[in-house]
Amino acid sequence: MMEDHFIELIDVTKIYSQGESPVVALDHVHAKISKGEYLAVTGKSGCGKSTLINIIGGLDSPDQGRVMIDGEDISLMNDRRLTLYRRDRVGIIFQFFNLLPILNLEENIALPYLLREGSNPPADKIENLLHEMGLHARRYHYPHELSGGEMQRVAICRALINDPEIILADEPTGNLDSASGKQVLEILRRLRDGHGKTVILVTHSQEGAAMADRVVRMSDGKLL
Repeated sequence: MMEDHFIELIDVTKIYSQGESPVVALDHVHAKISKGEYLAVTGKSGCGKSTLINIIGGLDSPDQGRVMIDGEDISLMNDRRLTLYRRDRVGIIFQFFNLLPILNLEENIALPYLLREGSNPPADKIENLLHEMGLHARRYHYPHELSGGEMQRVAICRALINDPEIILADEPTGNLDSASGKQVLEILRRLRDGHGKTVILVTHSQEGAAMADRVVRMSDGKLL
């Protein structure tokens, strides 16, 4: 049975200092996300979408409120527990790929597992990801030898290598052509349908939002 609120944000507020004018990125946000749900978050640039992702992913902390993951408030975790949460339970896919140029495709994918276990992942784990993402023939190529769509699929493999429960995708199609973007969106849908992942997609794409189970809109730091 799915949890009613696997992820729950309670009165979450985040304010950034910008000169003499503070910027309210999140303004008393309340949200509930079910386990295995595919949620799309839309809204204009600067409305707080990326901050929302960063708060849920443990990359940033709220100034007020609680961020509950499976009943536990991650905003109260110490640095070690928060690091383990980010490493083991969350996979983040960024707009700009964030691949290391000195590592080849396979090494970029293996890196989070290496940091976790101190050794390379089992060969079948890498093989399965490469085949699922259509990257097997490119495994020894470096990022500069890949297309944008291939780099984003590498980033998805890297996000999946530790088998996280939560996938956070921050404008993953923003730097891709329409065909590559559609392929990435289909992969995200498959992660929810075939693997039971909880997927939160930040997007400007109407096509991307249409593939989600539920769509919410942000405006001026508020979740509508």
